[in-house]
Amino acid sequence: MSVVSFSSGPRWASALVVLLNAFGLAGQAAFADDAAFTEAADAVVADWTRNFARVFRDLATRPEAEFVTAWQQKTDEWRAGLDAAASTHTPTDGLADEYRTRLLYEWAVGMYYYESYHRGASANPEFVVTDSFSDYLDRVRFDAEDLLHLDEYTGFIRIFRDGLADERFEQPETLPGSAKYLTAKLEASTFFDNEAVRCWADGQAISKWFEENNADGVSDEVSNYASRCPGDTASALTAQWQDELASREGHVIEVYKSIGDVDLELHIYEPDVGRDDQTPKPAMVWLHGGGWFFGSWGWCGPCQFYKDRGMVVAQVEYRTRGRHATDIRDAFEDALDAIAWLRQNADQYGIDPERIGVSGFSAGAHLSLAAAGLAPTEAPGKPDIAVSFSGCADLTIDPYIVRMAGGMEEAVALSPANAEPEAWPPLYMANATRDSDCNYEAALQFSEIAKAQGAEITFLTQENAGHFFLREPERAEQTRAPVNAFLDAKGF
Repeated sequence: MSVVSFSSGPRWASALVVLLNAFGLAGQAAFADDAAFTEAADAVVADWTRNFARVFRDLATRPEAEFVTAWQQKTDEWRAGLDAAASTHTPTDGLADEYRTRLLYEWAVGMYYYESYHRGASANPEFVVTDSFSDYLDRVRFDAEDLLHLDEYTGFIRIFRDGLADERFEQPETLPGSAKYLTAKLEASTFFDNEAVRCWADGQAISKWFEENNADGVSDEVSNYASRCPGDTASALTAQWQDELASREGHVIEVYKSIGDVDLELHIYEPDVGRDDQTPKPAMVWLHGGGWFFGSWGWCGPCQFYKDRGMVVAQVEYRTRGRHATDIRDAFEDALDAIAWLRQNADQYGIDPERIGVSGFSAGAHLSLAAAGLAPTEAPGKPDIAVSFSGCADLTIDPYIVRMAGGMEEAVALSPANAEPEAWPPLYMANATRDSDCNYEAALQFSEIAKAQGAEITFLTQENAGHFFLREPERAEQTRAPVNAFLDAKGF
């Protein structure tokens, strides 16, 4: 008879323990039950992890009262699976409770997301829940240092802190420095009374900032964190900060524009070939991606390709929503000013002022197209060519982008698709058919209409690929050859 069968009832279980104690095997039996329970419980966890997003989306469309009931019922189904595993396998004290706690915080995440789902996915920023909806928070613990090892707990703490930060970010003018969303997160973390929980939240915020912005805008945040929260996280963030500082070495950095007390920089790199050639060289201004909300001048996969061609590369630090609480119009103006600055200082860097191109990915690709098409013909910030990877031609399609633009009127005005055909310099565009961030059909339609009206556009379709197709080596190689041909034909 198996151990599992004996453990299904209390009298059998007691008899089994007595018997096993006689042979010194009670510890092995407990281990066997824990292993069996964990396997069964992990299957339940795998199910809720796999189906969480789908189930939530299906239920979140319902009115509040219906959603609360349905979401609880679904959570109860998952809990029943955990209870069944516990009754079948009799885990040691606390193990089943830990799984139930994990499920509790997954349920709380769904409850928290309900309102933000309607504000965002439903494009209804005025949506609010009833006063009683937040009563669900009474079932969770915010200062549970003993739960920091659970991803579900820290996940809930993170999204709750981010929600507080979003509220704080609604008054960006009161946030100091040029890492405003990070500052909002650090201020929001003061909600937590437990120092270990707050240190976790602050460490996660700084780490996320490095992931999304490199060290752009960071000043004293890392050192302050290390002095308050010493340990492995602080050591890792300090090392990362030092690496970021080192990335600023070995190339020229110029301030091309100052907005108040914020200096915007241009990072200028000499080409890797032809350095001794005194003939003025073509230049490529690079504009990074990041949804106009985050991103860093250092994000430039294609820059090595441009330098290998013998081009001077200038990587732009432009204003983003997360750092400076600005909108797309500000980023567009920064792009024009960066190109104009480089043109006006071309001689200093051996650059041909008549061969200055602009290139970018995603949000940066949109800014490249906008600079090419929307800048006045004789403006010094108008590039001589533009190379766009996964760029948005029409900003009016996506509600998020409309908000980032500052409203529909600005989204229309900043859409490259609305530029006059005769305004365009030669363009190269590469877009993917499965791009869920910048609409492929809109980009293709723009290119076809503009070409029919006389614009010179080379358009590359990446079939069955997504927004980040350049990250795939094979697709990057497929893109490189036609870009080379385009630049060769234009004398770049």
